[in-house]
Amino acid sequence: MLMFVGMLPIKAFVIGDCDVIASYKLNSSQDKDSYICKNKDYQTTNATLSYKKNSSIIHFNNLNIYSMQLYGEDITLEIEGKNTIALLHITSSFQVNGKGNVKFKEGSFVKKVVQGEPVYKFVYKNKVVLTNQNQPYVGTLSSFEEDYSTLQSVNKLPPHFLSTDYEMLQELDYTKMTSVPISTVWLDKNVKSSLEKSIVDGYGVLTYVARRTYSQLESEDVILLTEDKIDSNYALVVNNLENEVIKKDVEKSLDGDDTNLVSLYDVSVYNGKKEVSMKEGNYTVKIKLQDSLSDYEDYQIIYINDEGVIEEYIDASIEGDYIVFSTSHLSQYGIVAKDAVSIPLPSENSSSTGFLLKVSFLFMIVFLFVICIFFLAVKANVMPRKKKRKKL
Repeated sequence: MLMFVGMLPIKAFVIGDCDVIASYKLNSSQDKDSYICKNKDYQTTNATLSYKKNSSIIHFNNLNIYSMQLYGEDITLEIEGKNTIALLHITSSFQVNGKGNVKFKEGSFVKKVVQGEPVYKFVYKNKVVLTNQNQPYVGTLSSFEEDYSTLQSVNKLPPHFLSTDYEMLQELDYTKMTSVPISTVWLDKNVKSSLEKSIVDGYGVLTYVARRTYSQLESEDVILLTEDKIDSNYALVVNNLENEVIKKDVEKSLDGDDTNLVSLYDVSVYNGKKEVSMKEGNYTVKIKLQDSLSDYEDYQIIYINDEGVIEEYIDASIEGDYIVFSTSHLSQYGIVAKDAVSIPLPSENSSSTGFLLKVSFLFMIVFLFVICIFFLAVKANVMPRKKKRKKL
């Protein structure tokens, strides 16, 4: 996992009577900072960002901003709709709640420097030093000393300048910072949420999505799941069409001789004795498999219309003992599959034949080895005799 580089801890600070819990820029690094103050109501003109006093919850509603800094601990982002923060800087962990999603990138922030000198906000007695325009003074230590007489009267500073009287908060250079990938380790450490969360790309864009809640109806063989709320009086009615005439008609119209109709059901919902229309919905249907998975392969679902005709083949997945598929309506559904291809085990004769082949092969290797040894031995005896003849 990649680790963060250049991340600086942000210390909480006070601007005038504003105890800052968050600051943000709307569109670019050149925008003026906006501040959200603890114990003061706050809302943007379009109500995309709001905060209620005596709370630690900042509410997003289709918010799209350039950057945000969160100060302190125990801040909660309450999200609604689709939200994007291009760059995020935090002091510690925070909470995400709501129904919707939020995407953000963590940034590698570069210290702001002017002619080699660091740039700061200056804090005196826990309050940020302000300009005549009631904005935080930002500058180097040298410029602060030069402007001291002007700043002194506005902020009631000591009569003589001493750098040790001030806490200096390092400013960040937004134009030079780079996005840093967010790792799963960082995510688990810094963000607490009951929402589903995922890392979308390697540059740190995260998405939080509200967990889906399902209503469920079930019978002995079928389970119905839907995101819509289901009346407590509704009941799932499932008719097994195993012995019905429609089964034979369906079997005749299946594609391919090796395709089998494994089971066939009519799935409906009733309110008492009255059938409930379940159309144009978003349903997940789970049908229990009666046969062993080893008997078949390439499972699919078929949708049979009111005329008993196969209208659609639907891809499905196997989850435990159930075949699972999605549909927009309830009707007659069947499970089709192909016969599992069995690989024949070797017979006793084939086993014995294989054994004989192995023995023959081993015997041949031994035979060739013996011939080589014999050839080398003969050659070794012949060579000395030839040498003796040459001497004579």
